[in-house]
Amino acid sequence: MPFLLLHLVAGMLAGAFFRVQTVLVLALLVLVEVFCGFVSGSVPAVVLWAFGAEVMLQFGYLAGVYARSVLERSGLLVPITGATSGASARSK
Repeated sequence: MPFLLLHLVAGMLAGAFFRVQTVLVLALLVLVEVFCGFVSGSVPAVVLWAFGAEVMLQFGYLAGVYARSVLERSGLLVPITGATSGASARSK
């Protein structure tokens, strides 16, 4: 079960410090891990492992987003500002 903990921590870090694109990249990496597991030949174990890894990654991401919002509201962190669109950037 340590791999589930690693996926949870990776999701928490992605949620706390990065945007959603990072968790999408991590989800793709988990799919690569699943493919490698299928190649190794242990299909039933890989199916459970893949499901657990994706779920823990998503739960970790949600926990990281929540932790970041709590820290931003308390004033300990500066909010992440979004990229301005081209139209609003040109009008300034």
